[in-house]
Amino acid sequence: MRSGQAQSNRMNVQTAAAMEIVRNRLMVAVFLFLGIFVLLSARMVALGISGGERVEGGLGAIPFYEAARADILDRGGTVLATNLEISSLYADPTRVLDAREAIAKLSLVFSDLNEGELLARLTSAKKFVWVKRKLTQTNFLGGERVEGGLGVIPFYEAAHADILDRGGSA
Repeated sequence: MRSGQAQSNRMNVQTAAAMEIVRNRLMVAVFLFLGIFVLLSARMVALGISGGERVEGGLGAIPFYEAARADILDRGGTVLATNLEISSLYADPTRVLDAREAIAKLSLVFSDLNEGELLARLTSAKKFVWVKRKLTQTNFLGGERVEGGLGVIPFYEAAHADILDRGGSA
């Protein structure tokens, strides 16, 4: 009887040791998870309080690529639809130093600007406002980056045969 009882005690000791190892590993995993969770939570709170990290350059520093589709042709090779590169002018009002001066310069290029509405947009606390949409090369000769808190974003827009015949933009 004694050997059965000794063997049972030995198994209980081995089981208890194995359970202790499992418990220790589980506690390490729980503390590791909690540590990572606390670090991520603290970073989110810090970003929320500071308003985020400011990346210099804005959208002008990030290359924006949009794939242009191929022309759509009929059986005879006549272009039915194509893509036109059309740019849009935007502003970061927080980086525009003198809104009235910017509007005066923009009015020289664009005669149809609503100066009162644009002044309200350029003096707002927003980070991004559209100044003028759907600019073509005929009414705006600008690069990818315009100084003073202004920038240009290129887009592709489909133009169909009737628009191409008239020589206009979409």
